[in-house]
Amino acid sequence: MDDQPQTSDTGGELQLLADRHNAGECGDSCPLHQEDMHAWFGLSYANYLVLERTLLQAMPGRWQRRFVALLEELYVARGDLPDAYGYRVQPVDAGGRFVEAPLPHYRHAPRDLDVLRRRS
Repeated sequence: MDDQPQTSDTGGELQLLADRHNAGECGDSCPLHQEDMHAWFGLSYANYLVLERTLLQAMPGRWQRRFVALLEELYVARGDLPDAYGYRVQPVDAGGRFVEAPLPHYRHAPRDLDVLRRRS
């Protein structure tokens, strides 16, 4: 009889799971998918995601169509959850003080955003 505790190869199994996940071979039930969004938000307590409309509209058409399809999928998935009529978003600095919006006019993107259109 061996006195050594029995260990499983969890490191190897986890690596295989991570490899399948990164290759897109892991289905929706993959436990790593449940952590993707948490990892993207980092260590913040943010409850909402704010995206600059100007930047979204500066992206290539193909990218925008994929993004809108995902938003539509999210909208369907949320079902009949209650929602507010609207939200007010105001930019702040690291100290919580209000600052001027870096992209205040959604219809007038700075010219340097054109580089986004050429990236994908």
